[in-house]
Amino acid sequence: MLGRPDQIRSDNGPQYSATEFTNFCKKWGITHTTSSPHYPQSNGFIERQIRTVKSCIKKCIKARVSISQALLNIRATPVDNKLPSLAEMLFGRTIATLLPSRKGDADDNVKHRLMQRNATMKHQYDAHARKDPLPPLYQGQEVRVLDDSTKTWTPGKVITQCPEPRSYVVETSSGASLRRNGRHLREAHPPPSSTTSQSDTPQITDDTTQECPVTKTEVPRWDWTHFSATEPL
Repeated sequence: MLGRPDQIRSDNGPQYSATEFTNFCKKWGITHTTSSPHYPQSNGFIERQIRTVKSCIKKCIKARVSISQALLNIRATPVDNKLPSLAEMLFGRTIATLLPSRKGDADDNVKHRLMQRNATMKHQYDAHARKDPLPPLYQGQEVRVLDDSTKTWTPGKVITQCPEPRSYVVETSSGASLRRNGRHLREAHPPPSSTTSQSDTPQITDDTTQECPVTKTEVPRWDWTHFSATEPL
């Protein structure tokens, strides 16, 4: 790392909550931002880079090749056919490696290329994402929180909204305060109210006899004077 970064984004690992790391960020004026717990998509770029480095380390150990050489090749590899490598974006020139490389034309509009690439990736993700996003929640709102261990929805209440998008601190029914992404929250709908009030229901006691109205129906009677004994009915 060259120079002091303005912001460090990471997951919620215990190494980032240590006192030494917290004091280091305060000393150098670094803003530490963490992703939402149990939601690696919010830190997708870092997760993908970690997976790439882990895969490289496994291959280096298997092939008995220096890990430093593999990391050098990763830093010197172009991001895609329109974006230069990380080393070229940092130093403004290509760096020499043992791998064959092609001398490309210098492109000064790297920032525009990066923004265009991110917009394309966002469009592809939104095409398959959920169409009904969770509306903004307010402080004190009753919600349902997804329990990752049991995969069930438990009642909770919104305490505050985090600076990160769609991230909230909620309090569960057990009193625990958790930070969750909006994907792990649902609006709590109130139970349906009864349409019949208690005052409209008649009270039946031992001293009161309730008489139920009975409707009498007249049964038609046949006039047998019009029939003879010899005629069939």
